[in-house]
Amino acid sequence: NPARLNSNGPLGSAAETAEAGGARGGIPPPLPDLKNHYYLLRHGQSTANVAGIISSARSLAGSDRHGLTLLGIEQSRGSAGRLVDAIAGDLAGDGGGDGGDA
Repeated sequence: NPARLNSNGPLGSAAETAEAGGARGGIPPPLPDLKNHYYLLRHGQSTANVAGIISSARSLAGSDRHGLTLLGIEQSRGSAGRLVDAIAGDLAGDGGGDGGDA
């Protein structure tokens, strides 16, 4: 168990460990293996990015006011392909979703 500290220093005895949270020293049991997969994907470069504008206002949701640049369109197409490959790999069970840059 990792050393636990209290106001008197490290807890050493079994009684102190039990008092601090049980035989595992207060560390909760490990979580079960999760079956979910999560994918994060950011849009490509936008005109707002280039202009240094942060356009996160809810009023701009769905707006085409700050669309993608040509580079952003290319980035998005490349990312989309890698995302599809990662999902396909995960569905096939070969671990293709490695958490890398998608």
